[in-house]
Amino acid sequence: MGTGKSSIRGVYFVLQGAGVAVWWAVMFHHPSALWHFLPSNMPVEALTAFLPADVLFAAGSFVAAWLAFQSHPGERLAAWFVAGAAFNATLWCIGIWWLTGEAFAGVVCMLPCPVASVACAVWASRS
Repeated sequence: MGTGKSSIRGVYFVLQGAGVAVWWAVMFHHPSALWHFLPSNMPVEALTAFLPADVLFAAGSFVAAWLAFQSHPGERLAAWFVAGAAFNATLWCIGIWWLTGEAFAGVVCMLPCPVASVACAVWASRS
């Protein structure tokens, strides 16, 4: 089992991966919720096209968590991969909101992810 610090990172990455999975589950079970994350003139496919990328984002989060719990040196690479995936999704959400003035819920939901993921990646890199 990892050290206290790596366990904290592991818990964060588990929560992040689970959050992505829960978000998609809610979107599929309550399609009306999609419209909080998508501008009114954009087709649903524009958002659902991100499902494969989010699967990698969630899977990467779970891998980073497992590596953190093991205090494995590969955690650094996994954490930076997850941070990059988080930034990609967040920048897309910010871009859509900036261009349309809609779908601010995506920004609110995503903004903590790259900040915390980079913090964890930096923390892992210094361990």
